[in-house]
Amino acid sequence: MLCRIRIVEVCGPTSGGIAMGIWKKIFGGAEGIREAMREAYENHRRAAIARTIPVPPGECPHHFGLYGALASRHIVRNIPCSEIVILSQLAPFYLMDETDAVEALAECVVFWERPRDARLSWLTAKINKALLTAPDNTYLLMAAHGIMNGASWAQLLEPNTMQKIRKAVEDVESERG
Repeated sequence: MLCRIRIVEVCGPTSGGIAMGIWKKIFGGAEGIREAMREAYENHRRAAIARTIPVPPGECPHHFGLYGALASRHIVRNIPCSEIVILSQLAPFYLMDETDAVEALAECVVFWERPRDARLSWLTAKINKALLTAPDNTYLLMAAHGIMNGASWAQLLEPNTMQKIRKAVEDVESERG
């Protein structure tokens, strides 16, 4: 599990425009949230590449960036959350290409914190497409766990996406007998 202190250290101030950047992130509304999430992602991705923080074996820098950005947001908002819950909340984003994943995660946090300011049609389309095109049940089962743990994007799932997730869960249950 990632150390809370290490995540906060990675998300610390960056060079150039610190005062305005912090101001925008705190008081910048939806765009401030998006910018803060992009920066947290990039800081964690770079730290994973440079190995300046411990990265689990086999973890790709992109996935580590997504995890670090979302975990950092939980810390900033003082929301306790386990590693497995954060991972399950990332299921649809792990299925997207890197650029879409970062933007969709940022938009999802906007939806979570300021629902009226989120680009809902875009976010809904990205999340549903990602889950509907999952290559196997792995991420669908992660998504099921995310739904059970109140992932904000769960509200955006369309009936056909929910059906695919249900089927993945049923497949596992039938394998267990």
